[in-house]
Amino acid sequence: MPGLWALAAAAVAAVASAAVTPPIFPYPRQYGVHRLGPGERIVVDGFLNETAWDAVPWSEDFVDIDAGPVPRFRTRYKARWDGNNLYIGYWLEEPQVWANLTVDDSIVFHDNDAEIFIDPDGSCAWYKELEVNALATWWQLILDKPYIDGGSAKYGPGKWVMPRFEAATQVFGCEINDPSSGPCSHWTLEMLLPLESYVVNETVARSPPVPGDLWRWDFSRVEWRVSDVGNKFEKVPGVAAANWVWSAQHAINMHLPERWGYLCWLDDKVNVSTCRTDVTWNARQALAAVYYAQHQFSAVNGYFSATLSDLGLPPSVLNGQLGTQPPVLIVDPLSPYGFAANVSATVGGQTFVGSINTQRHFTFDPPGAAVCGLGGC
Repeated sequence: MPGLWALAAAAVAAVASAAVTPPIFPYPRQYGVHRLGPGERIVVDGFLNETAWDAVPWSEDFVDIDAGPVPRFRTRYKARWDGNNLYIGYWLEEPQVWANLTVDDSIVFHDNDAEIFIDPDGSCAWYKELEVNALATWWQLILDKPYIDGGSAKYGPGKWVMPRFEAATQVFGCEINDPSSGPCSHWTLEMLLPLESYVVNETVARSPPVPGDLWRWDFSRVEWRVSDVGNKFEKVPGVAAANWVWSAQHAINMHLPERWGYLCWLDDKVNVSTCRTDVTWNARQALAAVYYAQHQFSAVNGYFSATLSDLGLPPSVLNGQLGTQPPVLIVDPLSPYGFAANVSATVGGQTFVGSINTQRHFTFDPPGAAVCGLGGC
């Protein structure tokens, strides 16, 4: 994604070095994933018809990635876990079900697809992405950091694979890739995600998780407009794909992990156990505000500021409302990271410190504050 910080510079160039106030976002969506109870079992066949699925609620319907028009078709999911595996059940309304790619580790979003992004540590580093089309063809990726921060996707043998991964799809009301058989009603995707694969390169998140742990995640659907051409589906030329997500990104970019929703791990007491909220959320907002403001400032001026007052930060950041104290900047031109920012906060009598660097990497002290709460992991 070249040029994004250059675009930020252009946006503020008209007012010289005046800062653009970075946004403060509301708490994102959160879904409680219940452990399977005694006697409950999920077979990955795409049907989502087990009692284990019936027992838990659907997620909220997906929304436009950037708060645009209401999606044309409904999308939602459910999730369960069993100690070793995370199970996902996707439901996608679709009158024209099609898919072309049949080789795994293809660039699946060239087809309509269903995607899931997971950042167990909530660090914005070494997060995992999974894309699957209606033929159950998949693409499994791990990213060391977001693309805009110089990150790269790694996939395939020797890089990142999920050996025990399973996926199956079902199409309802038509035959896939056959316009004459429709209209379809929807398609479903059922997946088994091995948890040990998701803690690769993580420093805090544990496998298996413990009820009460919080991971960051989000879901995305890529939807292309197609038409019936000679009894086959073809993309409508010149029309970009729509991006529909579970928890809004407020930008057309899924690779902003600090904006994803939360996966809340729960025990098997459905309708009894509830999720906690992330005690580090406000501190995260303060740190993210500094991160965005520093990059905007640097895009215009060619260097990072050592002074908070240069950055046009919201009052809630400067007055300590999002932390016990305002952020503390550390600027080192000789460092490969350029700057870091720290913020301390006290919640329930316990104090933690959050940090972010130039590459959007979040850390917390104590280390388990974000994932396991202030008591640590």
